[in-house]
Amino acid sequence: MYPIFTCVVVFCLWLRYELGKSDKIARKQKERLLELEHDANFTRRQSLDGLHYITFSEKVIPIIQINDSTLNKILSALLVLCNAKIVKLSQYSNTELKKLYGPANLDTLSEYDNNYTTLIRLLQQYAKRLNELSYDDAAIQVLEYAISIESDMGSTYKLLADLYHEHGQSDKIHQLLDNAKQINPLYRETTVAYIQKYLS
Repeated sequence: MYPIFTCVVVFCLWLRYELGKSDKIARKQKERLLELEHDANFTRRQSLDGLHYITFSEKVIPIIQINDSTLNKILSALLVLCNAKIVKLSQYSNTELKKLYGPANLDTLSEYDNNYTTLIRLLQQYAKRLNELSYDDAAIQVLEYAISIESDMGSTYKLLADLYHEHGQSDKIHQLLDNAKQINPLYRETTVAYIQKYLS
């Protein structure tokens, strides 16, 4: 009986120690985050000239104009972005953006990043509809452009892998796989696994 009691006591002491250590680490992390946020909030407005702007226009993708309401709706939404400022900023937290460019620029930066998210979403929709309408060469061009501007949409990589395979362009799948390995970790594993099936 005593050995069991001793084990229980030792376990309770160990658990208390681990919980205390975990709380201490969490408290330090919170303090660090609060410190970073405080510093970021006092950063002076910085120039946005050095941002990696994406220049989108009707010249960078094939424009297919046919009597299809779905395609035309997507295309119209895409062309609205021709005059927009577009920047991929999803790799940064709001705190990091404020620290880099000042809190006064946060709304502007959010707008630029939202434009990017909208662009890659619409490019995927456009390519998918082109594929459904058998405009596969155009779909491939759209998808390749999306990947050239570092889209993180797994569906973009998967559809392009399908089209490369269907059209005998398997030599391009290796590069596609390399690109997929760089996307957001949330989508990376399933996307890479999907592409790899064409290389086995």
